[in-house]
Formats: sequence, C-alpha cells, structure tokens
Amino acid sequence: YAGVEIDGLHRSQDGGLNWQRFGTGLSSVDIHALAMIDESAGWMLATTNNDLNVSRDGGETWSPEGVSRRFSWGYCRGLAQRPGDPRTVYLGNGNGPPGSAGAIQVSRDGGASWTAGQLDSAPNSTIWTFAVHESAPDFAAAAAVSGLLYLTDDAGGSWRRTRHEFGEIRSVTLVL
Repeated sequence: YAGVEIDGLHRSQDGGLNWQRFGTGLSSVDIHALAMIDESAGWMLATTNNDLNVSRDGGETWSPEGVSRRFSWGYCRGLAQRPGDPRTVYLGNGNGPPGSAGAIQVSRDGGASWTAGQLDSAPNSTIWTFAVHESAPDFAAAAAVSGLLYLTDDAGGSWRRTRHEFGEIRSVTLVL
C-alpha cells in the first residue's frame, strides 16, 4: 500500500512492480499516513488533510470519521503504532500545514476511540510525524513540523518537549 499526497491510495499485488489506484469513500485524496490495524480483518486507518478515514475491507472502501467534531482540528497528519500492539495508535494533527498549533491523539482500540495526549507544552505547529522502535515499545518521538520534538516513555500517556528547537522537522527515526 502507498498513500500518496494529493493522489490517493495505491496498492501493488506483485511486490511493487505494478501499482493500481483504488479505494472509494476517502474524505480526500490528500493521503498523509496509513496504518494497518488488523491485516486479516482488512482494518486500516488513513489520515488526510481533512479527516481520519477507516476501512474494514483492506482499503477498498473508506468511511471518514468526522474527527473535527472530537478533535480541535480536522487536519490529520502522522500515524504510528506501538510496536507489538497495533491497536495502540498515535495520531498527529493540527490547524493546517504547517499550522500554528497541533496535538497528539492516542487510541488504545485501533481508532475506535481517542484521547488527547498530555503534552507538557503546546506545539507550535501540526504534529507531522512519529518514530517508534520495537526494542522500546513504550518510547516514541513526535515532531511538530515547525521544529519541536516531543518524547513519551509511557506509551503515549504523557509527552515532554525536548529543550532543543529545530528549524523544521519532516521525518524522525529512533536508533536504540
């Protein structure tokens, strides 16, 4: 599977040789991130510029979740899953790209319900991306695109900002 920004969802069934665009019902073709919650059930999540979308049939059809009724903002960006626990999902969102405010949402049930992550200081932009590592499943990093980095060591229960502020962050990886 590949979510392509401003070009929808694509999949390959031959190891990446050929790709087909597919999936109906997405709130937008501006795909930002994908998560496979349960492959055998075809349960997936996709973030877009205006919502979180859920599929229960391997991406063939999607239903927008209407998160702007539950979250402060509907602009959804990064997704990550806790290693070894694919139903624990971190979602980054904010008030636009790059935005001036952001938040982290945490689900313990594959996206059926969400709670706001407890951050020790407000992000200065949309939470853009996450990093997790299988050797430390309770630890994760989250980056606001305008340079702030947040860390959790309790599987997303609380997030603390690092002291250093970067210029812009589009990607983060953990090496432990």
